[in-house]
Amino acid sequence: MDKVTDLFGDVTPQLEERRSKYQEERFWQLNSLNIQHSQVTWQYLMTVNGGGAVAMLAFIGAVGDIRTSVWPYWALAFFMVGLVFVGFAMAHIVHKVQNLQDSWKQDVISYYGRKITWAELLRRDQERVDSWSWLPWCLGWGSFLIFVFGIIFTAWKLAYLTS
Repeated sequence: MDKVTDLFGDVTPQLEERRSKYQEERFWQLNSLNIQHSQVTWQYLMTVNGGGAVAMLAFIGAVGDIRTSVWPYWALAFFMVGLVFVGFAMAHIVHKVQNLQDSWKQDVISYYGRKITWAELLRRDQERVDSWSWLPWCLGWGSFLIFVFGIIFTAWKLAYLTS
């Protein structure tokens, strides 16, 4: 990473070195938090949607009269779609990381073979990082919103069932 001097240029080399070290430590701290919380979030979405699907399957199986109604299958479908969204997001992330790694390796070989510049290597890598970066975000939020909708829909239908 290129060093950037202080805006006013009045920083001692020692202070600049400490800031650079702090910046590196802070980056890795935030990166670790990002990884940790991403894993927990995906596990949560898989668990709640899977739990909702299992609960609906158990309910449909346990209450014979309900099997002829359409709404329990709609509720089940909401939770299943939430699971599918998580699955697609996880598959996308795995393949994207594999592509990033494979492409990085090829670009480094091209760089050392003097076929591309360092700036081009970094540009290509950033372009791949940015490509489709919105997809897991949309699938994650979609999964969560579908789960919430499934819960509200099921609670609403159960309220009418018991009254």
